[in-house]
Amino acid sequence: MAVRRLHQGTIIIAILFLSALLSSDTPLRKPIVIVALGDSVTQGACVEAENGYVSKLQRMLGDGYQVINEGVPGERSWDALSRLDAILAHQPDILIIFYGTNDVKYVRREHNTWKDFKEAIASLASSAPEAILVTPHRGIENPRRNYFLKDVDYAARLIREMRYPVADVNALCCRPDQMCDYDHPNEEGHQVIAQAIFRAFIDAGLDK
Repeated sequence: MAVRRLHQGTIIIAILFLSALLSSDTPLRKPIVIVALGDSVTQGACVEAENGYVSKLQRMLGDGYQVINEGVPGERSWDALSRLDAILAHQPDILIIFYGTNDVKYVRREHNTWKDFKEAIASLASSAPEAILVTPHRGIENPRRNYFLKDVDYAARLIREMRYPVADVNALCCRPDQMCDYDHPNEEGHQVIAQAIFRAFIDAGLDK
């Protein structure tokens, strides 16, 4: 009988311990929320959704992160400012800001200026606790579409001069065989982009 009471007592103690553990004030750690801003490259044009750089980055970072794709085809950096409230509704801990492909065309057409571009990038970056800037990738020069590589390189230079961590995609991507067309990377190009951004996370100490 004494042994039985001891066994019952052990069970009660175990139940009380588990109850205390489950009712602990220590919250479960929620994923770090990352919002990827950009144009059709971020959205994933020319590749399957799982092969875009945003999906690849999610797999690289793992379950401790939630990477939300907010890429909009044709978007420029200053366009994103007009929908900033919707972007911030995700409550991002980190923004990835990847613009340039469309911006440079509008600067070339004199619809906007380099000052507009730099100010828009800075405004977006300052709206979240952390930001990683991505320099625009180099596509294939297309004068008919006002797409000149010297403009792309200049946009990259402006981004490198800013005070935020930078994933320098411009220095790595893309070769012609890594492109779907003149301005959209293929799956291999997206892999290079994802790796560059992941490396920027590590260098900035943002990885867990």
